[in-house]
Amino acid sequence: MASLARGALTCATVTSLLLSLGCTGASPRPGSDVEGVRVYEPAARSDAPAITGQTLSGQMVRPDDLTGKVVVLNFWASWCAPCRLETPDLVEVAHESHDQGVEFVGVNVQDASEKAEAFVSAYGIPYENIFDPAGRVAMSFSGDAPNSIPATVVIDSTGRVASVHNGPIRREALLAVIKHVK
Repeated sequence: MASLARGALTCATVTSLLLSLGCTGASPRPGSDVEGVRVYEPAARSDAPAITGQTLSGQMVRPDDLTGKVVVLNFWASWCAPCRLETPDLVEVAHESHDQGVEFVGVNVQDASEKAEAFVSAYGIPYENIFDPAGRVAMSFSGDAPNSIPATVVIDSTGRVASVHNGPIRREALLAVIKHVK
């Protein structure tokens, strides 16, 4: 019973932190809507934090692994219904865009590793997923913070945040954003 209460408290704390990160009060930066997703113009993009962490498969994701690539960073959890909705589209786009220098990295938050691994297996997710139950990767972003799950951040090949989309993203929208960013 105590561990259940502790787990609920941890989940509430992380959710609160993720939501508060999006409340910066900053005015919107210049950009355009591409298929309903806001894409920042190159001059308005800020530097992305160094993405690092241990994956569910035990590998380390390091900033050097992502240098010079467009990176699609997707924040998800196995218990998240909208995450289940968007995952097949993410998998398709990951396959379609891999040869174009686009790297996908998932970030699993607020989850148990066994449930996250089962999710990756069930959906045939082909890209690495950082296991980040405390939400440290999301918290490393500043004004460009993903503030919900699912959330998808697209980082351009120069390491700057090109787009942040809170909520499930659809295949067509993600493909359009990638094309616009490249």
